[in-house]
Amino acid sequence: GRLKILVEPLPAAGKNGNLITNIGRLLGNRKRCRVRTRFEGETLGSDLLPADIFLAERRGVFIDTLQLPIRLLLFGTGPEIEPIAQLAKALGWTVERFDHPSELAQDFRSDTQTAAVVMNHNFGRDLLSLHRLLPLQLRYVGLLGPKKRHAEILAQLSEYVSFGFNGAIDTLFAPAGLDIGSEAPEEIALSIVAEVEAVLSGRVGGFLRERGANIRTTATSG
Repeated sequence: GRLKILVEPLPAAGKNGNLITNIGRLLGNRKRCRVRTRFEGETLGSDLLPADIFLAERRGVFIDTLQLPIRLLLFGTGPEIEPIAQLAKALGWTVERFDHPSELAQDFRSDTQTAAVVMNHNFGRDLLSLHRLLPLQLRYVGLLGPKKRHAEILAQLSEYVSFGFNGAIDTLFAPAGLDIGSEAPEEIALSIVAEVEAVLSGRVGGFLRERGANIRTTATSG
């Protein structure tokens, strides 16, 4: 076969930045980017498309949408926090840590690539964390600890919440993590990070050898 490679110069980032710095700025502000690359014709190269511009695909032009990196909100100061943060950063995720649930800004804006893990090892702080997180309708909220404790937290929370409680807890994963026999903090971190990745990718976290469909095909649990 034949392979065409487009090599385009990248000017230094001046006052207005360049393609790379502008992409970084948008992603840092939790905004998706669309990059248009013209690889045929008189004008070659790449540029950013405004969010409100709709363009149909045409010959010689490739439009790529850059998805937001996963943003992981970690609540707590326990021994699992550091290994989770290290694993998440190694995957290119954005990690934000909160020693107390009150540190989460009141005007915090969530998106489809934001997940949270609550591991305060304190009943009151876990309760406050869920009270702040569940109304945000994140796709994943993980809570560390045994099932009995989770039931007690949710029972107390349901007495005074003002949002749609039943719908909100559908995305609550408690106990957090995949069932891989985790004991040590590093093993728990691996279990939780893998579960976050599975949920945000629309997977169920099973064995690949038991998967009937193509492994590249998204499949969600029923």
